Amino acid sequence: MTTLLINKNNSTKKNKNTTVIKKSGRVSDSISVVPAAALEEAPIWFRRFETNINIRLDYIETEVKELKEDVGTLKEDVTILKEDVGTLKEDVKILKEDVGTLKEDVTILKEDVGTLKEDVKILKEDVGTLKEDVKILKEDVDTLKEDVKILKEDVDTLKEDVKILKEDVDTLKEDVKILKEDVGILKEDVETLKNDVGTLKENVENLNIRVGSIENTMGVFSVSFIHPHLYKLFKKHGYNLKKSKTQARYKVRKNNKTSTSDDDLLGDVDILLNDNGNYIAVEVKTRIHRNHVGKFKHFLSRVRDQLKTDDSQFKSLVGAMASMTGSERHIRRIVAEKMYPIIYDGLGVKIELPEKFKPEEYK
Repeated sequence: MTTLLINKNNSTKKNKNTTVIKKSGRVSDSISVVPAAALEEAPIWFRRFETNINIRLDYIETEVKELKEDVGTLKEDVTILKEDVGTLKEDVKILKEDVGTLKEDVTILKEDVGTLKEDVKILKEDVGTLKEDVKILKEDVDTLKEDVKILKEDVDTLKEDVKILKEDVDTLKEDVKILKEDVGILKEDVETLKNDVGTLKENVENLNIRVGSIENTMGVFSVSFIHPHLYKLFKKHGYNLKKSKTQARYKVRKNNKTSTSDDDLLGDVDILLNDNGNYIAVEVKTRIHRNHVGKFKHFLSRVRDQLKTDDSQFKSLVGAMASMTGSERHIRRIVAEKMYPIIYDGLGVKIELPEKFKPEEYK
């Protein structure tokens, strides 16, 4: 008897007694065994079914072959990708080191720029104050016209220097922005910024020297201007001062010595007023900064010790601070430290005190 066998090999083969249909895929080696005579006598739909099965099995075998080729190609691609990933890891490691170094440089630059901004801000305040001082001098003191002219020239120079500094800082900001956007050119830009910062620091130091020179000139004027008004001013507050007992630039020395050498000099008092042993020490500033008040307050105890050595009639000492351009905040600080605040007022000076004010006496 002849039979039909369907198995994995997707082919039809007749033996003496069987017909075999081979099939690929996950099926058993023998799906069914049908007598050959029965196949020949089978209806048309069954023979069509056989044909469809063979076609599908051929298709599946072709797909499997293509899949194997694709898998081979994928393996090669994976090998290449592994090599590329290794290379990328090395590149990323190098980039991380470069970016770390650049971050440190940028941090240092930010700190330097921050310091420069503070210095420029202080310079702007100083220039604004100097402009007010020059205006006052022009209106009230004809004898100082030549000095005011020199001050105006210095202020113009300062303004020009500040303008240059602003331009340099704007350039620095633009450079930092470029640094953030383009890591590739960071190293070159950082070196340029370091050079620019060095130049800016030199400019700031030069400006500080110029401002100090202007302050010294105005300080001499302030003492000579304020001094004559103090006798009448303090008379309103109970003092009977005499010019003959006034000392300018009273020197205070280490260990309260009375020598004339400046080697042991601690400092001096701009104006020292005396009412029969009751002294008033006056510190005169063109403009008062935040640290001036506390520093002079601390210095008063050393002045008292020197006076006790120099004057056997010493009774007490109080402090006063005078300024040509004192702000409300600094005046309040002087009062809080229990010292007299002396303020420029048109062609003279004045003292404005809260109720129940009492100066601190050093005895």
